[in-house]
Amino acid sequence: MIENIDKELIEIKTKINEKENLEHKLEAARLELQKLHAKKAGLKTQLLKEQKDVKSLEKLTLKSIWYSFIGSRNEKLRNEREELSKVEYEYHYLNDIINRLQSEIDYYIDKINNLKHLESQYETLLKQKETMIYNNNHELYEPLTKLNQEIINLEANIKEINEALIAGKEVINALEEIKKALNSASGWGTWDLLGGGLFSDLMKHSKLDEAERKIRDLQYLLNKYNRELKDINMHININLDISSTLKFFDFFFDNIFSDLMVHSKIQRALEQINNAYRIINNQLSELDIELKRNTYNIKQI
Repeated sequence: MIENIDKELIEIKTKINEKENLEHKLEAARLELQKLHAKKAGLKTQLLKEQKDVKSLEKLTLKSIWYSFIGSRNEKLRNEREELSKVEYEYHYLNDIINRLQSEIDYYIDKINNLKHLESQYETLLKQKETMIYNNNHELYEPLTKLNQEIINLEANIKEINEALIAGKEVINALEEIKKALNSASGWGTWDLLGGGLFSDLMKHSKLDEAERKIRDLQYLLNKYNRELKDINMHININLDISSTLKFFDFFFDNIFSDLMVHSKIQRALEQINNAYRIINNQLSELDIELKRNTYNIKQI
């Protein structure tokens, strides 16, 4: 009878720990979402300004007439359109991250709602167990309670480590896809430098466009991985500046960049991605060792 109660107590306590961890993740995700919305509001203001600047030059206004008079209207309009394109890209990129984070928050809320009323169930069972042990052999109560808590803690650690491993492997997969796209772009870029012509240039831009989309995913996955690491008191020590990596695509908006400069930017981006890959891969190896240690310990109890 006591064995059955112990088993049920462990199951419920594990779920209670899961609910508490979900609540911590929910709080962290909400704080991050709040910061992203503030950043989005600033970008929205900047976007409206850039749109206004472009329209004022496109239409027949005093501003456009003046620039036409001094002979720099076309250049000014081109620069303003480039600035508008950059801000539009950043705005839509940020909006995509916000939508994905909101989906994650909704998932946490749904999971937490499904784990309600566990505390009262746990307390009821615990009182039943206390009464049974005390009436039969109260000297066993303290060591058994301590043993159960140790099992609960180990199972909670195993669950959190597994979640961190899953999130980390998602980052690794994203980095591999980005490396693949950038390496392909680098190859086409080399061919372009050797006079490959329009086709090689188009292929290079196509692969860079693919890498750009995957870097969007990487930002979200890195943030998610960091939140999982916090649950097991770890952190990621990585010098990957996603914003500067994204600036690597500026040449899409600026015709003054030479093919050689583009090729150089590809190589610098690859260095950052490769460095991030090594760091996270090493960290996942450490997590795997910790998982095996916890699994071994729980089998010894």
